[in-house]
Amino acid sequence: MVYLIEAGELRPDRPDAAGKRVCVTDFSALAEAAGVLGEDVHILEGCLRGGMSKYESHERFDYLSVSVCDARDPLAPPVRLCAFLTKDALVILSDGTGETGKALAGLCVPGTRCGEPARLICACLDRLTADDYLALESIEREVTGLEEALLSSRNHDYCIREIAGLRRRLMALKSYYEHLIAICEGVRENENGVADKHTLRAFRLLEQRAARLGNSVLNLRDYVTQVREAYQAQVDIDLNKIMKVFTVITAIFLPLTLVAGWYGMNFKMPEYGWRFGYPLVIAGSLMVVAALLIYFKRKKWF
Repeated sequence: MVYLIEAGELRPDRPDAAGKRVCVTDFSALAEAAGVLGEDVHILEGCLRGGMSKYESHERFDYLSVSVCDARDPLAPPVRLCAFLTKDALVILSDGTGETGKALAGLCVPGTRCGEPARLICACLDRLTADDYLALESIEREVTGLEEALLSSRNHDYCIREIAGLRRRLMALKSYYEHLIAICEGVRENENGVADKHTLRAFRLLEQRAARLGNSVLNLRDYVTQVREAYQAQVDIDLNKIMKVFTVITAIFLPLTLVAGWYGMNFKMPEYGWRFGYPLVIAGSLMVVAALLIYFKRKKWF
């Protein structure tokens, strides 16, 4: 769909009218996009190669590509959003799905305020990140719930799997915001003069928002790391308690092992001919065990 920017608004295109234009279409209509830009379609195809987020400044136009990540489900396949930008034209290419499609559908309608073509792509990216704070707050609540579950010793294996999943989600968001910041910085260089000062200010605000979101993601990643370290510390404490119990048991029965080894020697001992020898050894062993138990209890070793 091609729109004409007239009187600061998007209006249905009139081929005979002079003015700046905005084209919103999918990747299959690249020839139409090339016509709006006045560029060779093969040049545009070259820009579209590679799926990563990037910004490029060419001789007559700027090109930016964003792999839009849904903050509520960062591990879902990202939606690719590409834009070719000149002083007088903007071409946006997208498959029109997910939040990206909703954002474009809400912006690219007749009557939308749009003084410059570059302002529209900035408004689209701004709308796509507007609710990301809420998504990050939801992730923070998940981490807090996992922390409580770990400390209360409920289903540790499940919590560890969730921590691993959270780290992957946060890494995806971190990469997304870093790419978005780099794209905003590239646009603000304005080598081809495609944006006026108001549009550059809008991109600067978008860059600052992406930087704040990125910092929030880093803080959440540190929080997840702290929760994992707290879990590991709890595991170490539990292991130490188990080892302490085994050590106490070993210390209690060590004298009995000595007695068993002593009377297991193949020598004739006087006690063998004494009628109270066997009961006396049993009584002595029990007294040693009782004395050690009392001693360890007073020392609070178990």
